[in-house]
Amino acid sequence: MRMSSIIANKSGIIAAAVVALAAWGTMLHAAECTTGKGLASNTVNWIVGKGDTLWMMAGRDSYSLNMIAGDEAIKNPDDERNWWLYSLGCHTQGLFDLAIGGGYTVASFDTAPNILWQYTHETGRTKDVSLSWPQADSSYDFTVVDLLYADGVFFGAASNGGLLRWNNENNEKAVFFPGKPGAHVLGELKLTDIPKPDSMTAVTGIETVADDSLLLVTTPSKLWLFSVRDSLWDSVSVGTACSDPDVSLHRFSYVFVNRLDVARPIYALVDVRLASAKTDTSYLCKYNRREHTWDVLLRRTPKSMTFGWGNILYMLFDETLGGAAVQNIALMYHDLPGDTGSIENPVAVEDERYFNHRMTSQYDVDYPKVLTDILFIPKTDSTGYLWIASSEGLFFSDDEVAGSDTGSFLLIRRAPSVGAGLKTTYARPGIITPSNDGCVFVYNIKKASAKVTIRVYDYNMELVKTIIENRPRLSGKNGGPLGRSTVESEDRWDGRNGSGRVCAPGIYYYKITTDSGERSFGKIVVAR
Repeated sequence: MRMSSIIANKSGIIAAAVVALAAWGTMLHAAECTTGKGLASNTVNWIVGKGDTLWMMAGRDSYSLNMIAGDEAIKNPDDERNWWLYSLGCHTQGLFDLAIGGGYTVASFDTAPNILWQYTHETGRTKDVSLSWPQADSSYDFTVVDLLYADGVFFGAASNGGLLRWNNENNEKAVFFPGKPGAHVLGELKLTDIPKPDSMTAVTGIETVADDSLLLVTTPSKLWLFSVRDSLWDSVSVGTACSDPDVSLHRFSYVFVNRLDVARPIYALVDVRLASAKTDTSYLCKYNRREHTWDVLLRRTPKSMTFGWGNILYMLFDETLGGAAVQNIALMYHDLPGDTGSIENPVAVEDERYFNHRMTSQYDVDYPKVLTDILFIPKTDSTGYLWIASSEGLFFSDDEVAGSDTGSFLLIRRAPSVGAGLKTTYARPGIITPSNDGCVFVYNIKKASAKVTIRVYDYNMELVKTIIENRPRLSGKNGGPLGRSTVESEDRWDGRNGSGRVCAPGIYYYKITTDSGERSFGKIVVAR
């Protein structure tokens, strides 16, 4: 469930029917589905991850999925060869959610008839899985808007279709309706078996509570607990009252659980109505199990959120400043542990911090106009991977200590194309800092096979280091990797001189030449 989009992370939070994929466009151009390597686009729409695996959807006019898996790959996420690429051109509607589990990734699409898509991690094979919903008029909506993996099977929030359970090993599919006993086999389900469409009873989200044996199922009007083992429903264990008498809860947009806190506190984005107002507004609330009430935690609505260790909440917001929409605000809140809420202090936080200084334009790109998603994936019992998706690429922090790290993010971007004949070259990234391991020289020679030399000079144009000398390289059109001549394992500089000493901060220049007379110049910044 993707609500780090509104919250993403099966190991830690939310899904996002709320995140406006519509804002980026949910229509995909009709074309072939293809697989390959490399990053699809620098416009990253949302991200989902578990363990050492990350998926992201990227693109503007057409969309693709990128996946990176394995610790060794994640150590070098800016190497495009470490990313698996799947084009979604063959699907004609929107992609709603991804879930990871049991060696598989499963996605849901808004297609007719509704389908699921499965990727097998071991083999890399993909397949479409049809969902045989009964024929119905347009008042019924069977879209699977949320997915998760629990107790060895996949579950989906299927709107008017209730709670979907799919065992992908034997392809058994069943649906359950809140408050109704028993299971209905999908394929044998009749329209008369389905409750009449009601916007307040449609299943809009699912989460796991405690262990995988209990699901928290969201409908706009109330929350249900569903026992995975015996398929029983409970609608009374989670109340819907607010501890503030001036606030009434009208609609649950999404509910999620912080599984990094041993108490597993429950949060919700809720449309509320104040006694003094006639219209609804949206708040972030937290459930108090002891009092069976919801406390207002934050009187604003994150568009994406993820949990870090130590009760840290990372959030993205769309804010309005001076009448103009601003969409690049990332904050960090330090929440209180467990179910504790404070209605006297509605914003129950101890720290609030902007990420702007960690997302500087050190990669020769503008600061992102839009931040789309944020995701923390636990790595150890105190650290994790922190990812921020944006309109300019994917920002990444390895070994993030929640609430403590202040170092710059690594910006992962699709490398721009480079013209043949060394007409356009660049160093990626354009700045060398202690948080990265140097830069790679990206270039493309014109001659089918030529010998290349790369040298680095200081501001006085005195030689600092020879990177390679008379090394054979292929032109991009003749088999060079990713359409370039660069050999990333060799054509890189770590900011040290020929004696192995770290160079002083400043501007340095590189020169790339070939034995056929091609040449190019560029600059690199060393910062410490």
